[in-house]
Amino acid sequence: MKNTFIDYHLRFWRFHNRHIEFILPNGKLTSGVLVDTLSKERQEVHTQYAFIHSKDRREWKNAIECGDVKRSESFEKVFDIRNIERVMCVL
Repeated sequence: MKNTFIDYHLRFWRFHNRHIEFILPNGKLTSGVLVDTLSKERQEVHTQYAFIHSKDRREWKNAIECGDVKRSESFEKVFDIRNIERVMCVL
């Protein structure tokens, strides 16, 4: 049976807005935060979130706190949660 976007959201929900380390389909280990801040123009499917890489978290947070939307969005990459093979840990 094929997974629906709701299935992906239900499995992912406990990791939403948390700093996580996860494996991509190519086997690469990466870490960062996935947040639901994408505008409808940037979100092509319901399983896409904004990804902020670990190294950019502090700068992204500072931009958010200063209200600098353009700068905060420069740290956000569109990421589809269907590309998470496995969450390794919450950091």
